[in-house]
Amino acid sequence: MTKKKDYRVSNQKQICWLLNSLMSQHRLVTLSVDGGGSSGSSIVVNVSIPDACFTLDAVLDPGVHSHIVAGRPFSMYSTLDGVDVCAESIHAVATSNDPDGAVYQVSIPPEIIHMQRRETFRASTTGLFVIPVRVQVPDLEPAENADTDSAFDCTLSNLSADGCELSVCEDYGELLSEHSSPLELQFEIPDTHDLLTFSALRRHSRHVRRSEIWLIGFKFVETPLATQNILGRFVARLQLLSRQKSTLAA
Repeated sequence: MTKKKDYRVSNQKQICWLLNSLMSQHRLVTLSVDGGGSSGSSIVVNVSIPDACFTLDAVLDPGVHSHIVAGRPFSMYSTLDGVDVCAESIHAVATSNDPDGAVYQVSIPPEIIHMQRRETFRASTTGLFVIPVRVQVPDLEPAENADTDSAFDCTLSNLSADGCELSVCEDYGELLSEHSSPLELQFEIPDTHDLLTFSALRRHSRHVRRSEIWLIGFKFVETPLATQNILGRFVARLQLLSRQKSTLAA
C-alpha cells in the first residue's frame, strides 16, 4: 500500500500551480476545522506569488468562520482533474472584505497532498483549449424575464470518458440546475474534424457566485464505441498537456 506521504508536493512553484488551477477551474474546496469535525465550502479567489499567500472566500458556517478568523488551524480539501488535493493545518493570516464579501488571506503552505483516486480520469480544458458546446434541451422552459431558448452555447470545463462539466451563464445555468431529463451536447475536438454528439443527464450543479456562472456536470448516456475511442484519445492528450504545464511550473 502506498503511503500518503509519497504524494506530498513541496515544490513551491508546483504548489502555486495547483492553487491557481483550483482558482481557474472554480473548484469547490472544503475548509475543515482541525480536530473539530466542522466544515464549510469555499473557493480559491486569488493566488499571489509575490506575497506568498492565497485568498479563500469566507465560509457561511459561523462556527467554522469564527475558528478561521481567530487564526486557528484548518485544512483544505478539493479535487483537481479527479485528483485529491489537500493542504493540512493551514492558518488565515488576515481577514478582509472585497465587493463580494469576506475573504481569508492564507500563507501558501509548504506542501500539498496530491493523490490520484478516480478510476476514470477527468481532464480539465481550462488554460488548454476553449471548447464551445452546443446544448439542446427540448423541454426547457424559458426563464421569466430572461432571453432563453431551447438551444444555447456554453463552454467545456472538463471531460472524462463518461461525462463532462460545462461552464454555463447564469440564466441557462439556473434553468439547468434542476433539469432531470436527457439533453443533447455537441462539441468539436480541437485541431480535428471530430464533431461529437452526446445524450447526457445532469449529475450535479453549482453556482459560482463570484464568477457569475454555473458549473454543471453531466453523465454521457449510451455513448457509441467509436465516440468513446475519440474521447479517450482526447482525454489522454489533455492529461499530457496538463502534465507538461505542471512540469514547466516546477
